[in-house]
Amino acid sequence: MRVRTVDITLFFIVLLLLAIGIVMVYSASSIQAYVRLGDALYYAKRQLLWALLGIGAAVLMLRVDY
Repeated sequence: MRVRTVDITLFFIVLLLLAIGIVMVYSASSIQAYVRLGDALYYAKRQLLWALLGIGAAVLMLRVDY
């Protein structure tokens, strides 16, 4: 069985892009979320949840031997 390695540079670039995206979502929606829902972080939390689920799915797919 071959041991797969993760390209660490690509991994950190993806994490950086995810972080920038979450900050952008917060920046674009915080006022509207606060006025409508009373929680300025509502949309950022949802985005973070889906990002974490996506990372989890990616890690799971790394473990699948094709």
